[in-house]
Amino acid sequence: ERPLVRRRDFERFTGHDIVVKGYAPLVDRGKRLEGELLGLVDGPDGEAVRLRLEDGEEVEVARKDVARAHLVFHWNG
Repeated sequence: ERPLVRRRDFERFTGHDIVVKGYAPLVDRGKRLEGELLGLVDGPDGEAVRLRLEDGEEVEVARKDVARAHLVFHWNG
């Protein structure tokens, strides 16, 4: 569950599953989102984290709204 803090962290772990926790509900879904990290993009509110959620929807969350982001650990067993 490695935390993602710097831009370099988000770029390095593109394609991995992450959890994003917000200060308030994110993209009208809740304070916690889990999905595949698609990378960082420049959005209308500055830098944004792009995710593909489990239902296949792709969303962008402004980094200023992210309280914490970290990798999801999957057990191989």
